[in-house]
Amino acid sequence: MPDSTRVPLIGLSPHGQQALFGLAAFRGLGEAERRDVAGLLREIAVEKGETVYRAGEDADALYIAGERRLVTTCVALDAILLVLPRESLARILERHPALHERLSSGLVRRVKEAVKLALAAPRARPSEIVVLQGWTSGEERRAFVESLADALEHELGRAVAIVTVASRARSSSVAARRDRPDAVVLGEPSHRGEVRDRLAAELATRGAQAPVVLAAVDDGLDELEPELTRLGDTLLVHANGRPAADDQIRAGRTVLVHDRRAGDGPPLSGNGIVSLAVDERGRRRDLGRLSRHLARRSIGLALGSGAAWGLAHIGVLDVLEREGIPVDVIVGASMGAIVGGHYALGFSPQQLEEIATRVRDILGIMRILPRLLYLAADFNVTRPGLFAGEHFQRILEGLGPVRGHSFADLRIPFRAIATDIHTGARVELADGDLSDAMRASFSAPWIFSPFRVGEHVLIDGGMSDPVPAETVRSMGADLVIGVNVVPPLYPHAQNPLEAALRAFERLRPIQSRNSRGLPNSFDVVVRTLQIMQHELGNVRAGEADLLIMPDLREYWVLEFWRAAEMIERGRRAAEAELPEIRRKLDALCGRAA
Repeated sequence: MPDSTRVPLIGLSPHGQQALFGLAAFRGLGEAERRDVAGLLREIAVEKGETVYRAGEDADALYIAGERRLVTTCVALDAILLVLPRESLARILERHPALHERLSSGLVRRVKEAVKLALAAPRARPSEIVVLQGWTSGEERRAFVESLADALEHELGRAVAIVTVASRARSSSVAARRDRPDAVVLGEPSHRGEVRDRLAAELATRGAQAPVVLAAVDDGLDELEPELTRLGDTLLVHANGRPAADDQIRAGRTVLVHDRRAGDGPPLSGNGIVSLAVDERGRRRDLGRLSRHLARRSIGLALGSGAAWGLAHIGVLDVLEREGIPVDVIVGASMGAIVGGHYALGFSPQQLEEIATRVRDILGIMRILPRLLYLAADFNVTRPGLFAGEHFQRILEGLGPVRGHSFADLRIPFRAIATDIHTGARVELADGDLSDAMRASFSAPWIFSPFRVGEHVLIDGGMSDPVPAETVRSMGADLVIGVNVVPPLYPHAQNPLEAALRAFERLRPIQSRNSRGLPNSFDVVVRTLQIMQHELGNVRAGEADLLIMPDLREYWVLEFWRAAEMIERGRRAAEAELPEIRRKLDALCGRAA
């Protein structure tokens, strides 16, 4: 069917709007922005077998604007397509500049996946040039460079190179490591052009010999840092020294490096920030994470929402740790935020399991009865939720010492996902009080009252992004593992509350014939949320490279007293995926299967 015969639809239908704003690039827009964007699109009805566009045609709508079509696309079934004309795309990007980065990021990811599929054999990646900037102490800079080089060589199994720009007067004091492809480039600030040319040649030479080249200028040559910076793929900026120049436009990555020996650091919310621990063991751990980021083999974990089902995350973490598979960034929604936040703060899976399994029998319930009675004081009828949430937060802080800790205290970069009740947008919490972030992310609708953080009034993160794999990717992870613990509905999962209410109904002498056999309101809400989060979680996990799904169908959503069983189900699911995880790690590291 030619373009002129396609059936245009007036405006965007509710279904079309839902599809549009479910896309990663358009999520998070405010109401006014949504109306503006929706007004620039149109829908067309196309029939089965119709050609949407042909190879070689000018692109007059979204996909690859301004280029020729590379393929011919046909419709397999009758469909409604959303069309964004080229001129409308330009208007959207002009009005909403932030969308440019999102669209570009999504396009790059799709092109990357297409290229991966097209290549018959893996190709070696060129050397990574890493430039240091902002170190004011030559001794401190040298110690950091050598420690980082050791960590990189441990990670890569190959020697890396250190290239230092030094003056003639100090060149003899710059020692090259033995049996390593290190080099010294002589230079003076008055000969910047010559220094840049010599630097470029030396970096090219060392890049052919080593997978990573670490480059820095020696004391007294600060004016030459911009020349070196322009030649790098990644810039490491010393947070305790001079900040990076604001006027430099760089296509590569920038990583902020902070040393906790100098005081409190910035919030740890992504691979773009490294905060070196005070103790040597912690510093080796932090340098290892930085090394994996520089080598582009960082691993991220998206822990999904799910109340008691979320305890299975502990089993997944236990298997990854036991198998020596590092977790470099974590994002959690709802219960995933509670487990992930504690793990990022330094709790081991064994400690988390001990906390979770304190209640497994009558004696366990008796031990925590005072806390349960304390939680009952949270019950309210005036606020939008059965429980206000403040007492729950105090219990949460008592289970593990998170009270008083912020994102600056984390060992692993972490973000908690919540949902803005006014806009429906996903909100990534990456700063401030950890307890507040967990409380906001766990604000299940109807059960807990919404929680205010800054300008946002927040509810459960599972309402917008139950398995936040996309956020993990944006934090710098190269391999994203998603964990969806919400099972599909299963009739044999026992709800003790429902059983008690049914027994009560049988004792009632008079009951409505229409209500007989129907579930109670609480169970309707819980089951509705379960259906939504299971399906939406699988969709949101599409950004993940691998999805772990523990079999938790026989458990009820609030059976926290069966924690040990659910943790074990998490272990089994993670163990079943170990071969695939290792295969993807081998592919990421360029190793033969």
